[in-house]
Amino acid sequence: MLFRSSFDSPEVARIAERLFRSQSEGADALRTAQVHVADLGLQVAELQSQLVSVRAEAETSRRARDVFLANMSHEVRTPMTAILGYLAMLGDPDVLPEHRETLLRKIRSSGDHLLGLINDLLDLSQIESGAVAVNPKPIAPVEVFQQAVELARPRRSEEHTSELQSPCN
Repeated sequence: MLFRSSFDSPEVARIAERLFRSQSEGADALRTAQVHVADLGLQVAELQSQLVSVRAEAETSRRARDVFLANMSHEVRTPMTAILGYLAMLGDPDVLPEHRETLLRKIRSSGDHLLGLINDLLDLSQIESGAVAVNPKPIAPVEVFQQAVELARPRRSEEHTSELQSPCN
């Protein structure tokens, strides 16, 4: 009976109640921590999914940039090659004065085209940054085609050249 009476004391009961509350609070804290860990796991999974999407988007942007730069390199070289070719022809003392005027017009046209490309590139950069709004305007397709044909003509003297003919003439 001595054993039983020691457990029936008010002090032991208070200790047992505190232990029970502490155990219950610990279990509640453990459940809360488990829910929090599960939420963190979901957040990590969502962030990993977003990372995969952002990486794919960045790779697509990189490829588009590479294609754009390759195309721009070609677009800039074409009028620059024309300018240099016509300048070389102007340096030939056997070029007739009337041909010199034609060559100068072609140099000017190629220079204007090159400047237009550079301005377009700068405009694209400003549009991308949001600094400029896009204002579409009509174009004359025949004129654009004729300019393209003119730029594509071989850059040699006329006696060694087979002329490109525009179907628009």
